[in-house]
Formats: sequence, structure tokens, C-alpha cells
Amino acid sequence: MNKTVITSIALTLSALAVPVAAQAAMMNYNMAPVSWPKVSWAHQYNVYYREMGAKKWTHAVRKLPSSSMGYTIRHLVPGIQYEYNVSALNVDGRENWWSGVKKLMTTSMK
Repeated sequence: MNKTVITSIALTLSALAVPVAAQAAMMNYNMAPVSWPKVSWAHQYNVYYREMGAKKWTHAVRKLPSSSMGYTIRHLVPGIQYEYNVSALNVDGRENWWSGVKKLMTTSMK
């Protein structure tokens, strides 16, 4: 009678793909990488951010090239909750697409 004894098992886990939408990755103290889906007709992108609940938006960057699908927002205050929005500009420079407001939060310094 043959007996097989299993002494170890290898298990491979893979992460699920993140849905294609504007998204923020985990922040590093005073900066936050954000990304968005490619807009086929976009000539450029603008990235805006503000503290949660504020009325006025600040430009993180203007007129990123159409090949860009991400940007790192810098000079944020650690521990503060922010939100951001990305717009796509057409060839005439008009903002005709918005990613929708997304939340992001810097990590507190330890």
C-alpha cells in the first residue's frame, strides 16, 4: 500500500485589478499619487485638489500632455483629508470631461 504524505503546499495569491476610474494610491506624508483613465480625444489634463469640504479648488498641475494618466500631488499637509478632480481638455483648451470628485488622505507622520 503506497502512502503519499504532503509536507508542504505552495499557494500563489494575486491582487485583484483595480477598476478603471480616477483613483488615489496610498499617500506618503505630504504627497499623493492620483491616476485616471485615458480619454481618447483629450489634448491635455488638469488636476485639481482641495481640503475636504473647502469650496475653492487649487490647481495641482495644468496642461499635462494627453499621454499622462497620473500625477503626484505634492505639498499636502499630513493627516488632512483631501479630494481631487481631473479634467480633460479638448484641442481648443476647453474642459469637457471630469473624473468626478475622489477622496484622498495623507498618512499622519509618526
